[in-house]
Amino acid sequence: NFNGRRVESTSQLSWTTATEQNNSHFVVERSRDGKSFVALSAAIGSKALNGNSQTALDYGYTDAAPFEGHNYYRLQQHDLDGHISYSKVVDVYFGQDMMVNLYPNPVSSLLNVAIQTPKASGAQVKISDATGRTVKVVELSLQAGSNTTQIDLQDLADGVYMVHISNGK
Repeated sequence: NFNGRRVESTSQLSWTTATEQNNSHFVVERSRDGKSFVALSAAIGSKALNGNSQTALDYGYTDAAPFEGHNYYRLQQHDLDGHISYSKVVDVYFGQDMMVNLYPNPVSSLLNVAIQTPKASGAQVKISDATGRTVKVVELSLQAGSNTTQIDLQDLADGVYMVHISNGK
């Protein structure tokens, strides 16, 4: 589990391992474009005894100087034998505007609503069918930084829908 969020002028990154087997260390990487990553941190050693654990372990890292705009982060995980694997990529946005991503498109069951906002606020997601009739409304409480909500759309008929997101402004 790897997450990132904006906290004032920093990116707070956190991750949890459910178990660890022969884990040496982690390295946090950052990218401006989500494609070309460079190491941001020094090696962050495993908390597991001899690199092995059967219990959840929590880790964290703070990027004190993130880029303006998008900051894409991922983890390199190094095994004791030198094997390297990578986490999913998380995006922490630093800008003055609210930014919204909806995925997947088309939706089969769950719509992911990812919202980056510079400050805590409320928002409303309204889904309308092709005739303009509102078919679902979801109220959100957003925290500063990254927010992701899943909306279950399995009960809607196949078709084209409009998504309107408003923060009251």
